Amino acid sequence: MDILVEVDPSIGLEFVTLADELEDHLGERVELVSHRSLKPRALEHIQLDLIDV
Repeated sequence: MDILVEVDPSIGLEFVTLADELEDHLGERVELVSHRSLKPRALEHIQLDLIDV
């Protein structure tokens, strides 16, 4: 499952911890991506598939 998140840039290694916790709760592999790391073109490509929660 791919999850796009907006997080404070100072999150550091807690980003990895967040991904691990999400995997534990969801019971499946999680690809966690920060909004800041996406290039505008990539965001355009995935925008139609995004589900806000």
